[in-house]
Amino acid sequence: DEAALAKEKAHRLVSGEKIYIVYNQPVFRVKVGNYYDRLEAHYYLTRLKKEFPNALVIPDQVFIRD
Repeated sequence: DEAALAKEKAHRLVSGEKIYIVYNQPVFRVKVGNYYDRLEAHYYLTRLKKEFPNALVIPDQVFIRD
């Protein structure tokens, strides 16, 4: 339930970005966006930090379909 509420709150802060709920045992995580570089991710991080002070940028593989 907390992850779903966090997802809704994040959607209000950065509408238009993909937001995912991911389960990595034993916790749920909310991931925001698919960014090509750290600079772009950092821009959105600064917007999210106001409501989510523990938010951080985590590198991940993003698969792009042709």
